[in-house]
Amino acid sequence: MKKIIRRQFLTLVFLLCALQGTFGQTAKKIITLKGSSVTLQQFIAQIKQQQSLQFTFDEAVNAVLSKNVTIRKNKTTIEEALGWLKSDLSIGYKMIDDYVILSLNSPGKPGTKTEVGVIRGKVLDETQAPMVGAMVKV
Repeated sequence: MKKIIRRQFLTLVFLLCALQGTFGQTAKKIITLKGSSVTLQQFIAQIKQQQSLQFTFDEAVNAVLSKNVTIRKNKTTIEEALGWLKSDLSIGYKMIDDYVILSLNSPGKPGTKTEVGVIRGKVLDETQAPMVGAMVKV
């Protein structure tokens, strides 16, 4: 009886250790990108197809959705692929849980401060039904 309990305990400890390594590792997940040069919009779509990530960005990034991103490797991590945005389009990113926040890296004006954070809530229409995929500008 003690051997069975000990074996179950060790199995549980092993599973917990294995699971602990997978949480917070979204950026390290391997994705497959097609093409050698794609638009930013296609680039985002390819990542979203493979991972359950939500992308958000402001008008400055929206203005460059049609510009090209060079695919350096077809199999890469999400973190490395998003890093290409910085060198190709001067776009930085921040990952919070399953959200990727894209922002144009600009010198900015003296005395201005840009803050990145998460706002959570629901966007409802006139009938109080949730609006799926709605974007909020702050």
